[in-house]
Amino acid sequence: MNDYEGLLDQLAQAELLPHDLLAAFVMGSRARGFTHNNSDIDLYVVTGERWGGQCDQEVRVGLDPPSVPAAITAFGDIPLEVRYWQERQVDQLIARLDPELFRDGRAHAGDTWAEISFPIRLQHAVVLAGADWVAERRAQLAASALRLMVVTEALDAMDSATEDAVGMLESGDTGSATIAAKWAFAHAVQALLCAGGDVDEPKWRARRMALVDPPLLRYDEYLAFETMRDYDLAAPEKWINSVLELCQRISMGVEL
Repeated sequence: MNDYEGLLDQLAQAELLPHDLLAAFVMGSRARGFTHNNSDIDLYVVTGERWGGQCDQEVRVGLDPPSVPAAITAFGDIPLEVRYWQERQVDQLIARLDPELFRDGRAHAGDTWAEISFPIRLQHAVVLAGADWVAERRAQLAASALRLMVVTEALDAMDSATEDAVGMLESGDTGSATIAAKWAFAHAVQALLCAGGDVDEPKWRARRMALVDPPLLRYDEYLAFETMRDYDLAAPEKWINSVLELCQRISMGVEL
């Protein structure tokens, strides 16, 4: 919170803070502490009515209304993007994740990254205003099918990549089989992390594994596979098969 002291005051002075503010929170890499030199601040503001102030871009979503206004500014020397979500848009996102819909095969996380990432990122958000609102939505997401959906999709993708790798290896295409095995491994690790409650973007896989260090795949072992430490160009089959065996181990050990 101290990192963002004065942020909302600055927005208010610049007429970028709505009068019907319900909540405001930072999401993304800065919320998790996964920053790098080019990290900006992703600030999400939730309102009752549609934002009618400064709008530098419209983020398309498959919701009603079908876009989220965004303002581009800065906080000190850090680029800042403010997205103005309406509460009813958030309600629609959460309604799609109903467990009953998941059991019927009709749950739907969204068609755009803006829709998909919102519920995933909310659990790690740094709340600047509207703590009760955020707590209520987090409770709704905890009771939703979000974790099951993400884990199931990752395992399905892992199975598909594994099947490709096996077929490619059998046909002697070790180069393509290596790439497919890497994809299978990436999806397996995503399933492992999400099943344990760390639901987040795949791009932060290494940082998340270092934090969680799950018993089923310790960080040191993970890093050896991720960096292909034992890959031998003269005998790639050995590494490929070891990756596929690890993927099956993870698949059998993940609890849905």
